[in-house]
Amino acid sequence: MTTFGDESLHARNAVTNLIATRCARGDTLAMECIVHRVSPNAHLDLQSQVETGGHVHLLVCAAGSTADVPAGLVGIWWPMHGSLLVSTSLASTSGVKVALDRGQVFVSDSQHGHLVQSLGSAAALGIVARQEQFARLSAIQCCESATPGPTMFPAMHDANVLVRRLLAELARSSAEICGTLGVAMQFRLATVINELQRPLEALIARCPGRSLARKRAVFLRLQRVRNFLSFSTEPDLDMRTMALSVNYSVWRFIKVYMTVFGETPYANVSRCRLERAQGLLQQSLRGVAEIAQQAGYGNRATLTRAMKRRCGVSATQLKRRNGDARA
Repeated sequence: MTTFGDESLHARNAVTNLIATRCARGDTLAMECIVHRVSPNAHLDLQSQVETGGHVHLLVCAAGSTADVPAGLVGIWWPMHGSLLVSTSLASTSGVKVALDRGQVFVSDSQHGHLVQSLGSAAALGIVARQEQFARLSAIQCCESATPGPTMFPAMHDANVLVRRLLAELARSSAEICGTLGVAMQFRLATVINELQRPLEALIARCPGRSLARKRAVFLRLQRVRNFLSFSTEPDLDMRTMALSVNYSVWRFIKVYMTVFGETPYANVSRCRLERAQGLLQQSLRGVAEIAQQAGYGNRATLTRAMKRRCGVSATQLKRRNGDARA
């Protein structure tokens, strides 16, 4: 059974008290919500469902189901159990695929459409809306106007106990939603949004810009690149194209990226690919050459060199060591 630490209990009690206060005062937003229950192995195409921009879409996805989300919508994705795959197809690249497990939450970007798949017997929860709707929800928790600039930024998060508990409550309560979000549901969503975005505030503060709106706009462009670099498996990445996507020269891009994230784009790519390769070597039954391709290395030799520099052993030795441990 999951237990709450003092910090999580304190945060949860604060949310409960705030919901009770707002319910007593009758404070609420007029916010429409559409619940989609995606049956096992069924497919949902949200393209035809987003003619109006003011809705929040709550997706409860059963095992083996898929959902197509068009560009213009941000998604919060959480596998209730099992694993979830979020794939993005980009015009200029082969796209990226993000796999996540129950302890993780992924915020997908609105810049491109994406396909979400519940793998095997997995079930997942998705919260999909436009940036404006997330901004309105985020603001109601602290009784303030919406934050200037974008509210949601594409990223993978390790979900804390509070976030997982609130998402589970949203999934259970989805059957009770009749067209509009009640006060309690709004505040649960607001808490999830703010808990996910709070760790990014320090990074936003490091971005260039005189106003908060400007800093957030710059951070969104940088985070899009970081998200792509972290999950892309393309052997060769064009830094000039990345720099152009944030309206910087290559030199300026690398400098700002280092200031905000504490590492260069190249270091980001190297670290994420090696971490991905280590995970596959420890868990996958595939051969080293196949793992090298899957992790984004051009060949087995490149992976072996990187592994020796980082871990002091070759990829084959690491795989054999973990195979012996499993035996």
